[in-house]
Amino acid sequence: MAINTQKAINGLLYSWSDIRVNLLGRSLVGILAIDYDDSQDTKSVYGRGKRPIGRVSGNYKANASLTLEMSEVEALNLSLAPGQSIYDIAPFDVVVVYTNPEQLLITHVLKGCVFTKQDRSSKAGDVKEIEVKLPLYVTEIDWIA
Repeated sequence: MAINTQKAINGLLYSWSDIRVNLLGRSLVGILAIDYDDSQDTKSVYGRGKRPIGRVSGNYKANASLTLEMSEVEALNLSLAPGQSIYDIAPFDVVVVYTNPEQLLITHVLKGCVFTKQDRSSKAGDVKEIEVKLPLYVTEIDWIA
């Protein structure tokens, strides 16, 4: 099946307002940023001469982080059993959906996520929400979910 990827001139492109992020059964409202990427180690193989004769592949690595408004993180913390922290949550998936009405519906799934750090900071004179950056351990990103 062919997918029409032509864009109308002055059409509506994907933007921040199109992103929906779901984790642990919740659609995040207080999400301020999401970053995710993956990479595949690749190395050239050399034989006679100075040019590569081929390549080999090594390890796959996925990375991600969420930046949430503090009340969103505190709601998550309050949903945990007494004595538990976000580090005790079993591995979970993060589903990222791009919902632009003029574009294809795109879904990416960050698999096997585990929180690895919480980072809060605030200072005198700040006139903004308190952001909490949450780096994630990710086993894999499904780009075609």
